[in-house]
Amino acid sequence: MTTLSLQKGITAFQQLFARIDDASLIIKDGFYIDCNVAALALTGYPDKASIINVSPSETSPEFQPDGERSVQKAKRMMALAIQNGQHHFEWERLRYDGTTLVLDVSLTPIVLDGEEYIHVLWRDRLGRVSQKQIDSMQQFIENMGDAHVILKDGIYTECNQAAVDLLGYPDKKTLLLKGRDRENFYPVLQSDGRKSHEKVREMMARIRTEGSYTFDWTYKKFDGSLIQVSLMGAYTVVDGEEIFHIVWRDIAPQLAAQSDSIKELLGRMGDAALLVKDNKYV
Repeated sequence: MTTLSLQKGITAFQQLFARIDDASLIIKDGFYIDCNVAALALTGYPDKASIINVSPSETSPEFQPDGERSVQKAKRMMALAIQNGQHHFEWERLRYDGTTLVLDVSLTPIVLDGEEYIHVLWRDRLGRVSQKQIDSMQQFIENMGDAHVILKDGIYTECNQAAVDLLGYPDKKTLLLKGRDRENFYPVLQSDGRKSHEKVREMMARIRTEGSYTFDWTYKKFDGSLIQVSLMGAYTVVDGEEIFHIVWRDIAPQLAAQSDSIKELLGRMGDAALLVKDNKYV
């Protein structure tokens, strides 16, 4: 999850939340607790009071188009967002007049002042995403603690400061320029032994097909050292151009914790035991 810095982060988030052009809502404990004007306009609700303090399933058909009950799918989608750090899916809900609306939904767990929330973005699948909406999203990610980058037509066009810090670059411009040189932006082989240029094409195709996808990826930092991240990608199209929203999370702490656990287990075992990695004793 992403942690914003106390009151300053809360204020920045609230101001951006109110201005963002996409329909935007906040969920806490499974219920909507706030929404912006765009969410009201999209669904035809007269005011916030009529849309908050209800769960997503209460304002949706009993069943989703895939046949799953809305109440069950809503809980599952939120659980996946919490588990993966972000989740993107299709959802059918009801407008205020009772007609149905098919949405692209993005869920992002956040922490504000120690409290856990889920930030919700709705987009009408029949509508078009504008560049102004993308600009608003770029403002949003700049305030987030995770490393975020925007990939447009195969080129990195935007990133936040967290991405710069994660890869150790001096500034955004240098990172974005380096990102165009794929051969020097990540190693020839990924940690699973696959060639980077082949795997990246496959992973991007999967994000494009599924709408969002998460996988491990190794990058080169500015100093030439390697860093392994969990990469979460989401896909959309703006004025005929492909947009990939990418989130990076350093998994080194997780791998270190797993290594320490294995070493502790080996230390407690009475039998002779060795650990093998890449055909070598480690």
